[in-house]
Amino acid sequence: MKMLRQAALVVLLVLGAAELAAWLFCLVNEDRFLAADVAAFVPSQERIDLERAVFHPELGWKRRFPTALGQRPQAVLQERTLLATYGDSFTYCDEVLGFETWQTHLAGLLGGAVLNFGNGAYGPDQAHLRFREDQPAAGAPYAVLSLIGENIARVVNVYRRFYLPQEGNALTKPRYRLEQGALVLEPNPTPTPAARQRLREVDFLREIGQRDYWFVRRTRQAASFPYSSIFFNINQLQELLNNVQWMRLWDEPEPRGLLLAVLDAFARDARAMGVQPVIGVLPMELDLLHMVQRGAPPAYVEQIVAHCREVGIPCFDAVSALGAPLRDAAAVRELYLATHCSPLGNERLALAAQGAAVLPRLRGIEPLRRLDSSAPA
Repeated sequence: MKMLRQAALVVLLVLGAAELAAWLFCLVNEDRFLAADVAAFVPSQERIDLERAVFHPELGWKRRFPTALGQRPQAVLQERTLLATYGDSFTYCDEVLGFETWQTHLAGLLGGAVLNFGNGAYGPDQAHLRFREDQPAAGAPYAVLSLIGENIARVVNVYRRFYLPQEGNALTKPRYRLEQGALVLEPNPTPTPAARQRLREVDFLREIGQRDYWFVRRTRQAASFPYSSIFFNINQLQELLNNVQWMRLWDEPEPRGLLLAVLDAFARDARAMGVQPVIGVLPMELDLLHMVQRGAPPAYVEQIVAHCREVGIPCFDAVSALGAPLRDAAAVRELYLATHCSPLGNERLALAAQGAAVLPRLRGIEPLRRLDSSAPA
């Protein structure tokens, strides 16, 4: 009994010391748990003023160009419009010039205009809403909603800074919710320049934070007794390190179901307009590295492709198409600049799309010209 009491005392002392150490650790790093101080999400007035040029009341933000439809300009104008593309910066083709985008290359391969309505930092929900806004004027018989695996983090986000505080953007967006299997749109919470000024109010941030997965998640990860649990809680450690992994959302039914429902809604709306929908799964560098190392795309790519197959939406898996012939990391790196596709990467992406046979005949339109066919150029 004496030995047991001594052992119990040692255990209590160790646990007490661990709890004290964890409490001190959390105290020292308190400011790194962003939800502990909502003021950390307040943007500067300079940031709000800077983003005035891209403000859009419904979409949150929208980059506009002096073109007929406000789409990103291209060097060559084709007479016949074939495709309109919607998505984020991988659709917009950040880091390259207009004549180096995959849309420009694809337009040359197909012999018709491929319009670029991509917009940096968009979620698939915003891409869907922009499709509904711009597609009637675009008049393209095919519409492509492109996404990357990371975009699942954006469909549950309302205020960009809640998701990526280190980025600094003070942008809000609409989002959908699933209610009894149906999509319900929650509008942009700052639909006017005056409303955007409220982003400098802590109470307003708390209010819109209740609709944002990332704010709620961070609130739940705030340190509390027993403090030593932080060393066994991967979510708290990721929050502390500001290294929240979006890939974990693919294992959560709600975000995954919401994203797939948005893709379904896009396809329904396109068909209602007499437009053929196509989902494009674009490759991040880590996707192609996964292909090189394991010979298969990441699970989230397979989930998107499998869902599209199940519900009958044509889907272009650019991850598998680009990754299959690659042999090492050096070959992958060649296809990217800092984050987005390099000019070579965009050219390869266009070639893969041109050969993917996901653009069937529609409404009597002649089949699109293919370089690998015997049809005259």
